[in-house]
Amino acid sequence: MSRSVGRALAAMLKEHQQSLSIDIERMTRFVADGAIGSVIDLEIPNNFLSNPQDAEFFERLQPAVAKWLESINISSSDASNISSRLSGRFAVALADEWRERPSHYQGSLGAFKTPFDDASKFEKDQYSYRAYLSGLIEESVFDETFSLRQIMLPLRCTWEDVKKERKPNRPDADFLKKPEHLVGWLHDKVTDWILQDKSKSPVCLIKGGPGSGKSSYAKFLAGYLASSGVRVIFIPLHLINIKSSVEDSIEEYLTAAGHFSSFSLDEFTKSKCVLIFDGLDELQLQGRLSQETAHSFMAELMRFLQTKNSSRRNVIAVVTGRDVAIQSTDSVVRSQGFSLNVAPYSFTNRHADRISDDADKSIRDLDQRDEWWLNYGKLIGVSYEKMPDQLRVGELDEITVHPLLNYLVALAIKQGLVVDKNTDINSVYRYLLQAVYERAWSDSAHPALRDLQFSDFMRLLEEVAICVWHGAGRTTTMMEVEKHCRANGMSGLLDSLKAGATSGVSKILLAFYFREQGTREDGEKTFEFTHKSFAEYLIATRIVRLIDQVTKRLAENGVDRDAGWDVTACLLRWIDVTGKSPIDNYVFPFIRREILSRDTSAGQWQNCISELLSVALNSRLPMHRANLPTYREMCEYERNAEEALFVCVNACARTTEKVTKLNVVGSTAIAEAIRRIQGQRSGPTNRLIQSCLSFFDFSDNCFDSADLYNADLSNSVMKNAELNLAILVSANAENCDFNGAQFFKANVDEIHVNGAKFSSPMDEISDAIVSSATHGKNAKQKLRGRGVTGNSAGRRNKEK
Repeated sequence: MSRSVGRALAAMLKEHQQSLSIDIERMTRFVADGAIGSVIDLEIPNNFLSNPQDAEFFERLQPAVAKWLESINISSSDASNISSRLSGRFAVALADEWRERPSHYQGSLGAFKTPFDDASKFEKDQYSYRAYLSGLIEESVFDETFSLRQIMLPLRCTWEDVKKERKPNRPDADFLKKPEHLVGWLHDKVTDWILQDKSKSPVCLIKGGPGSGKSSYAKFLAGYLASSGVRVIFIPLHLINIKSSVEDSIEEYLTAAGHFSSFSLDEFTKSKCVLIFDGLDELQLQGRLSQETAHSFMAELMRFLQTKNSSRRNVIAVVTGRDVAIQSTDSVVRSQGFSLNVAPYSFTNRHADRISDDADKSIRDLDQRDEWWLNYGKLIGVSYEKMPDQLRVGELDEITVHPLLNYLVALAIKQGLVVDKNTDINSVYRYLLQAVYERAWSDSAHPALRDLQFSDFMRLLEEVAICVWHGAGRTTTMMEVEKHCRANGMSGLLDSLKAGATSGVSKILLAFYFREQGTREDGEKTFEFTHKSFAEYLIATRIVRLIDQVTKRLAENGVDRDAGWDVTACLLRWIDVTGKSPIDNYVFPFIRREILSRDTSAGQWQNCISELLSVALNSRLPMHRANLPTYREMCEYERNAEEALFVCVNACARTTEKVTKLNVVGSTAIAEAIRRIQGQRSGPTNRLIQSCLSFFDFSDNCFDSADLYNADLSNSVMKNAELNLAILVSANAENCDFNGAQFFKANVDEIHVNGAKFSSPMDEISDAIVSSATHGKNAKQKLRGRGVTGNSAGRRNKEK
């Protein structure tokens, strides 16, 4: 027992060797030998091995350990955090100790009933796996001495109020329905669902945005169920390799990760069990979009569950993922799924607009941020009675409702960031990266590291992020990073990266942003970002760097044809960076904020990207020179790169608030590109391009029969545009100039036209728009109530 206690404590001290100012090697040798176990007498009950983390002796051991840690110059708050994590880490250490040295303890523990008595190898592995699951929430948070369990708050969730769900008898009901939601505690809802044997739902879907706490809760649930004696399997989906069936993929992961020497899912699921799959949006499958991969995986999982539950509900699954990935599986799961949305710490106006009046107000009206900051202050030794008032202004008020972003703001403040109403999440990420650089790289004694500037440091991280992005997950290898660096003229920096990885100073870097994560089949070590949003921020900064690069190179070529890059070279560079994977709704906000922070360059960037986009629309992208092996890849690269041009020029336009005029030949080129990029929809979810059509001059363009459902056309100029038979349902057309536009039989139900301009009298234009259209009466009422400006509005003012 003493060795296991020492082993657990040694592991935690090693985790924090960069932040704790002690001789870590000497201390870990001391505690690993079991000397710390002699601090107090350990009274061990006969049955404590069934749940060792709950042993009563920890009540006396933890204060003693904390006092000892303080005696070796560890702060009282850090000592308390580490000692409080000891019980959870002890269970894992005990299982490891027993697996490695079973014969050593056979005689001394003969009087105890142990989990290994007459147990098969599989049962022994299962005991160790339960200990591993129980210890998941004892993992440290980034480089902090406290664990996930210590900082995590109970999460709330929302779900559809079925009684109030609006189900109009109309063909577009799935697109237009806006169900109201009820509010409750996430853990209560999930455990109630697990215990409901009569429930027909074999899968519980937990969705939320980045940093909402989905993965943290998945770990908590796995540990909770394991400690409660429930058979459970926890699968981080970004680590799973989908080759064939769900069963094969799970079995391969559990054995490759070392949890089991051999594993049969068929045998394991003969008794009731819960499968937890974390990160549906992070499934990796070469050549497939993440939504397609998620859809295929869920279809296979549903078939597996149906087979296992043919007679009774024996095997159930909990699946977490971002909203888009979960929504893409609606057609597969249908009525068989039980869906929950992870709620933020506080319901701002944007989050509360669909909360039912019947929701429990005592839960709905809670602002959990004050409780979080109070607890965080205790863990770091700072007195916080509530969340600081300066965080309730500007974008910070919105940022801090999300668990991860709230913590990152707190971490940045702890490290010296001064926040104000202009602080956004991009500046928080940049500050944290600057702090990591200063602590781990700039003062290094290694010559290669000492000369590494912060700009170079950022470039290296950006290339890691691009490797991850192109791999459609959050992992990459050193070989892939080297390939990207060489392709981008950064071979000279590779020595710095390698030196950092081998000298030990990168350990603090890895603790913050990415970490080593096993090896691939070819023996290459893999690295993963600790959270996907870190990669997304760096992808955005890399794309903005690309925008600046092509703008400068194109300008140089305009002055001297022998210098810089011509349009074709710029487009080829653009394809290389943005063609492999599409920009999504999570990367785009980072791009927007990054461009906004460099507003003095936004105008030049807008002009350059609009020129490149115009060439692409007129002549198509030079895919024949992109050196891609298959026609399908050429099509995918072109689609992604073309969308990236639209997205980036729109991000610039939102900053400059100037309309982008594309010089295209023919009136249908723009609409054809939008249709090509959007593709055939299978539901209401749009591709990103539909959100990036604002601030464009689409005058004289033909959009007949165009799919502009829920598109953002705000502040665009559409003079004399042809929108006959177009679908403009739920589109944002605020401040659009529709003078001379044609709308024959267009569907404009639920359209937003505040401030829009029309040349025809209001009665005439509304009649033209809804002529023979479905639900015309509703559309006419909507238009008349939206403050549309034009001749009719002026006439009504005169009459008044």
